[in-house]
Amino acid sequence: MKKRKVVVLFAIIISLVGFISCSDPSSSEDNTIYKVEVGAVSNSTYNTAINKISNWSEVNYMNIASLRLYLFNNTISDYGSQTGITLSEIREFLLSHGFSNYKTNIQIENLKTVGNNIIFFYHAYDSNKTIWMYITK
Repeated sequence: MKKRKVVVLFAIIISLVGFISCSDPSSSEDNTIYKVEVGAVSNSTYNTAINKISNWSEVNYMNIASLRLYLFNNTISDYGSQTGITLSEIREFLLSHGFSNYKTNIQIENLKTVGNNIIFFYHAYDSNKTIWMYITK
């Protein structure tokens, strides 16, 4: 009976080690909860935002938050926000919307390093609009 308990315990330990070593590090790397805001702006507002970014001496939290405020104040439609979003959900969203693994990883690393991020998308049915997505901790 004692030998059987040792064998079962050993099997459980092997299973746990296998599970831990095979788990996806990107899904367990960060338990931070994020807030996501999305809105549509005119293409001229988008172009102004891109010009603002090109004038930054560095990318930091305050610059991105200031750009978010500019975009928010100029949002013309499709605004929404949601809290409680995980990093893996953000990753899956970007991948499902045409971002490559490489570009997704860059956006995720920027988010983790700076603490917030803004990502732009083409509007699905109106070529005169651009979608912005702001993510913050």
